[in-house]
Amino acid sequence: MFAKRRKRRAVAEFWNWFQLNQKSLEDFIDSDAPDIQVYKSLLIQLGKVSEHVTPILEVGKKVTYKLSINGEGDQQSAEDLTHLTSQAPVLKEWELSFYQSNGEETVLQADSSSNRTNETSGSDPNFSMLGSLIPSLS
Repeated sequence: MFAKRRKRRAVAEFWNWFQLNQKSLEDFIDSDAPDIQVYKSLLIQLGKVSEHVTPILEVGKKVTYKLSINGEGDQQSAEDLTHLTSQAPVLKEWELSFYQSNGEETVLQADSSSNRTNETSGSDPNFSMLGSLIPSLS
């Protein structure tokens, strides 16, 4: 019971941090020479939620920006992705994708009126790893 409460609190804190740092994350994605500190902070904040997921920031296909969070494929990462999905805010100009190792993807995207649209599919044909920003942290 305490673990579930702690998990919900950690997820809420992650999304609060994300919203407070949204502009810095957008600048990171848009920059040719990004300041890696905001990405390191993203990893730290997401690590407080789960050690079983990995974030990818990129230019979106349907909206301006995309955050993909990929699970490792075990039961824990599936539960962590469920918590992250259920508490995800509506973020204007952002698409949020949550990938399970079985190929299932949940996409949360704000439409033009800042309402959320949901879509679940086996895979995203528009997803391109070529545009992904996964900087080296070394």
